[in-house]
Amino acid sequence: MKKRFGWQFVVAFGIGFLGFILFAHYIDRRNRVICFDCAEEFGFPFTYLETGGQMFAERMVWQGLFGNLIIAMLVGVVLGFIWNIISPKLLFRKDVE
Repeated sequence: MKKRFGWQFVVAFGIGFLGFILFAHYIDRRNRVICFDCAEEFGFPFTYLETGGQMFAERMVWQGLFGNLIIAMLVGVVLGFIWNIISPKLLFRKDVE
């Protein structure tokens, strides 16, 4: 009987999860300008932090933070399932000469 979740799934999940977080961080930081009193929003695809400069406080947007984590986990799960489907064909392939 085939194992449903093995080390391949865990590795692919970790790569997908961390890859999405790094990609989101890159997208979020790519278009930053230096401004000391500007209102800014942080987060990709959902805003998880809003700043208001010197006049307003920072505000954590919990729905955006949880939304980003859920999307990162979904990317990891999808990549894990794809790797579970593809890896047996690649790792245990018999080359016929």
